[in-house]
Amino acid sequence: MKLALRALLALLALLALAVIALAVLGPRLLDRPELRERIAAAAQENTGRTLRYERLGFGLLPPRLEAHGVALEGGAGDAPLRAQSVALEVALLPLLARTVLIDTLAVSGAELTLVRTARGVEQPFELPAEAKSEPKAEDGPAAEGGGFSLAVREILIEDTRLTLLDRTLRPPQEWQLTDLDAVARGRMAKDTPVSFSLDAKLAGAPLHLEGELSLGGGPLDLKLGLADLALAPLGPYLPAPLTLAGSADLEVHVTGDLEHFEGPLALELTDAEITRGETFHKPAGDRAALTGRLVRSGDALRIEDGQLAVREAIFALSAQAAPQPHARLDAARFELSSFAGWLPGLAAAGVSGGVALEALEASFAPFSLRGGIVLEGVDAPVGETRGRLSGRLQGQGDALVGEAMELRVAEQLFRLGLRVDSLATEPRAALRLVSEGADAGALVGGLSGKASTLEGPLTFSTDLRAPLSDPDTLLRALSGQLQLGVTPGRLRGVSLLRSVVLALGSAGGLAERLTAGRSEKLERFYRDAFESLSGSFQIADGRARTGDLRLVYPDYQVDLTGVLGLLDRSLDFRGKLTLFEDVDRALAEGARGVKRELPLSAVKGTLDDPKVSISPQVALSFAASVYGGGERREKLEREVDERLGVGSGKPVLDLLDSVLGGGSRRKQDPP
Repeated sequence: MKLALRALLALLALLALAVIALAVLGPRLLDRPELRERIAAAAQENTGRTLRYERLGFGLLPPRLEAHGVALEGGAGDAPLRAQSVALEVALLPLLARTVLIDTLAVSGAELTLVRTARGVEQPFELPAEAKSEPKAEDGPAAEGGGFSLAVREILIEDTRLTLLDRTLRPPQEWQLTDLDAVARGRMAKDTPVSFSLDAKLAGAPLHLEGELSLGGGPLDLKLGLADLALAPLGPYLPAPLTLAGSADLEVHVTGDLEHFEGPLALELTDAEITRGETFHKPAGDRAALTGRLVRSGDALRIEDGQLAVREAIFALSAQAAPQPHARLDAARFELSSFAGWLPGLAAAGVSGGVALEALEASFAPFSLRGGIVLEGVDAPVGETRGRLSGRLQGQGDALVGEAMELRVAEQLFRLGLRVDSLATEPRAALRLVSEGADAGALVGGLSGKASTLEGPLTFSTDLRAPLSDPDTLLRALSGQLQLGVTPGRLRGVSLLRSVVLALGSAGGLAERLTAGRSEKLERFYRDAFESLSGSFQIADGRARTGDLRLVYPDYQVDLTGVLGLLDRSLDFRGKLTLFEDVDRALAEGARGVKRELPLSAVKGTLDDPKVSISPQVALSFAASVYGGGERREKLEREVDERLGVGSGKPVLDLLDSVLGGGSRRKQDPP
């Protein structure tokens, strides 16, 4: 017994000496130059990179290998892989079954840079040829025929930085995952569940990831939480002029496997700021949140049963990110004015009213729109009054089309056909506007904010095009055809005949003397009511041009050609006045009247206050044609003699008679 005890004590002493010897000599052996060279050569062969380290450490119980100041250099993109320390701890008992079980692999202070190019994310190191092929299945702890198998039970990562350099953008975009602490537990083998947990900061935002997955496509259970993620770095990935600012929160929990999974998703965008040029601005602080189910099925990644809450409106949402991006929205009626702060055009115009979305579906790359937008009494300023629009807009590819819509302006009803093209770039509107029997006075008065000059039932049709922008720009950019008719009507307080008579009076002394004594007889013809107003207009550059504007009064008719200014209602016309028999008879002091035409050299001023100009030659000719014969003609001859010289009056008036047809009438005048 004593001998056995002494033998055991001697064996323990020898083992202790061996441990002490390894502890003392191990670092020296590991630090030998030839060992460094062999390790470096093996790393170069298996990774394509050069392995450098400051020192190696070794432990026995349990077996442990530590490397400090580790770096793999010279790989793809020349981005290094570094770590302050890497430690391997091997379990003892599995060695008896010829299994190298790394009980713990601990990495501390690591830095890894990945590079994304048009070809994808580059491998951080090269895999050996045999590793790129499919591994053979192993049913037991050791491969058939002997040897050792390798397994890892726990991986610890501490204080690590992961950088992704995205060179698909110009300039390149850099994403960093910092302060990364992670743990993974389980036999790191194919089809074996591994539980994991990760905490880090993504672009400064706290990130938490936990769950369970199986390598090689087994079951997946993943929870992800991301808080206060800055959105500005996402800007370069979005189509111009869309920009992002502020922050967002994200929570996802999916189950299934890597190719097929689903689970709830919640995206909080209240603190986000979203801007698209000058047409859209969602300020930070306005409510915006998305909930739904995230689903992957093969190559398709989509959101199902989504609900988008935006301010007071609720939208049912379904969307797909890949392979063909598209989204669908449905929404019950919501108040458009609540989005005035988001849509500057609405805010500037003071638009209100209800909108509903019916299966509105948008596809991207290229952009295409389907489904409907229902407008329920959308109200907006039109001139000095307001217009109210109702109807349905249908998505047709890159356009929105509305047929048989209703527009009320100053309580007058119009039928409207609307098409908005180029939705993805610079929207332009084409519209057809038709009215039969609208009150022209109420319409013009409402538009101008003044007592209406024009009154009567209005027949109106247009075919116009314009960009969607501010009202003045829209008015200047209008182009197309307009057909106008008012039967009967009034130009309140405006008598074109009175304006013509005043023009005759200012054109020369002869006409002034002719008309001065006859104002009372002419007064009854100075009515502002007309039988009809009609004309067609070509609209462009803020002007309406016409060659067939006609106003028919009971006793005369006016035909005009020229331009009407849409912004200032200015007139720039010329034309003719046709006097009917009763007016001609009043001018001729009882003689039998005839239909007579009087050229108008200009009609200027504004629609409310026209200014008529007549040339002196026309005034003289007109005076001669209506002056008659006898004593009146002798008086006119004397007037001409005084102005043109003795003996000039008779031949001048005879010439005017032959040109204007006055001679035939003079023969019938009483002496």
